[in-house]
Amino acid sequence: MKRRTLEEIALSWAPEDGDRYGEDKKKFIEYLIHNCKGFKNGQPIKVIIKNGNFKYEYNKEAFQHQIIVPFRESDKIFIGTFQKGIYFIESSADAKNTLDFYTNRIRSEQKHLRNLKKIYLSLLERNVFLQESFPIKHCRVA
Repeated sequence: MKRRTLEEIALSWAPEDGDRYGEDKKKFIEYLIHNCKGFKNGQPIKVIIKNGNFKYEYNKEAFQHQIIVPFRESDKIFIGTFQKGIYFIESSADAKNTLDFYTNRIRSEQKHLRNLKKIYLSLLERNVFLQESFPIKHCRVA
């Protein structure tokens, strides 16, 4: 039996009953396949919102949470990401670009986390010093 392509899988996707955003999710998949297939054809989310002819109006953040995130949590529809936008993954090279993007992003976030921990520990030490140097005998809660 022939294996279905990622595009065939995506085009056969149907929203669950009662999915308020199901119609827009379907339009999003179709838009990606017709306009953003592959890394080289990626588009910014704002452009997709403007040109996607969606039922609801979205800002970038709402679109990400209501439309894109549910697909990213699924293992059926693959949406690629890079600094300039998003695209429908159709090849291993497209997937590799997204893997590289997320790997770099995670490394950056881990660096931020390490820096935040250093700041936290520094502030914690400072607070302990202040509390030992200037004990609070009476404290009123307003």
